[in-house]
Amino acid sequence: MNQRLADFLIDLAENAAVRAAFERDPAGAMAQAGLSAAEQAAVRSRDQRQIRLLLSRAPAGHLTVVGAGIRPSHLTPEIRDAITGADRVFHQLPPELAAGIQPLNPRIESLLDLYASDRSPGAVTAAIVERLLAPARAGDSVCAVFHGHPGVLCYSAGAAIRQARQEGLEAAMLPGVSAEDCLYADLGIDPATHGAQSYEATDFLVHRRRFDVRSLLLLWQVGGLGISGRPLHHPDHGLAVLAETLRVHYPPDHRIAAYEAAADDVSPPSVRWLTLAELPGQAVSPFTTLYVPPLERPVADPDVIARLQADADAPRDPQ
Repeated sequence: MNQRLADFLIDLAENAAVRAAFERDPAGAMAQAGLSAAEQAAVRSRDQRQIRLLLSRAPAGHLTVVGAGIRPSHLTPEIRDAITGADRVFHQLPPELAAGIQPLNPRIESLLDLYASDRSPGAVTAAIVERLLAPARAGDSVCAVFHGHPGVLCYSAGAAIRQARQEGLEAAMLPGVSAEDCLYADLGIDPATHGAQSYEATDFLVHRRRFDVRSLLLLWQVGGLGISGRPLHHPDHGLAVLAETLRVHYPPDHRIAAYEAAADDVSPPSVRWLTLAELPGQAVSPFTTLYVPPLERPVADPDVIARLQADADAPRDPQ
């Protein structure tokens, strides 16, 4: 039985205050009661057959993972609707973004309390997944709101979706504006011009990633260099190792940028241009991205051009 819908209908019939609130603002009263979109539509239409059908079945829980963007104005209508229509909302957001979603749903909770100092990254991810899926297993529609884009450098979001689907629950991801989107806009870069390569900075170093100096290179979280989730005691040491690795491929005077997207709607982004030789000793944060422009232009392969041109010049087959 759908207890949530039954409780609301009983309150509507017996509680004068609930009835008055419903008459003033039907959508608000039903959202406050946690009714799903289908349940709200059935109540509005007074379709007795549909209401009985919804009462007879337990609500199917599902998970929607969404991105809130980098700053408050990035919240899209699609994301607003997902937050407003959910039974339960959990977020992993800084205060300025959390404040923006708080009025959208009365049942919003933070996930930040799960980040205990003695927990490993794996343990934190497992705790987040469990908190998100517990109400979904009980039949609630759950919306999980993450900073930026939930599919970019957000391991717990992907883990929650995989686990939900493994358990037979519906799960979906809705995109948000990422720091990479902001970087392309703020620096005036088109990744299609020379190609783009993107790595998390620690992964780039420890796996000796192969890359092409003719394309731009993005290194994420250069202020969080460390192994197994343990940051270095001296960030300068990590930057020195990174600079040493890059100098195998680029000259010391190669111009690079330390970038951080604006966190609010009034502040500018942080863009510091420097040479590769100046990288050690720079002040960086976990949000700092290193942009390394291409060193040289690519050279076109004449054989490939000739093969492509041969097909373009060939007579067309008659229709």
